[in-house]
Amino acid sequence: MPSRERRAHATPPGLTELAAAKFVESHGPDALRILEERAETAVELGHKVAARTWRGMADAAARLLGVERLDPLPLGAAEPFLTSPTRWSR
Repeated sequence: MPSRERRAHATPPGLTELAAAKFVESHGPDALRILEERAETAVELGHKVAARTWRGMADAAARLLGVERLDPLPLGAAEPFLTSPTRWSR
């Protein structure tokens, strides 16, 4: 029976890693830039969960591409993305 440590290394990739792999397959080296831009947009919109998801995908894509990512900006309060009311404002 394999040891617990050995099984941890053989764990199948999670959903984030699979999505990142598909993104890299579709977009090649541009995948990392696109994922980082989407994470930044999510932060600007105040969507912390989405920002974490996009950043997780960017981290996984960076590993797949063999590049190192810069430290992302914190997920704290962002400036409002929309600065004037829209017809959808309540």
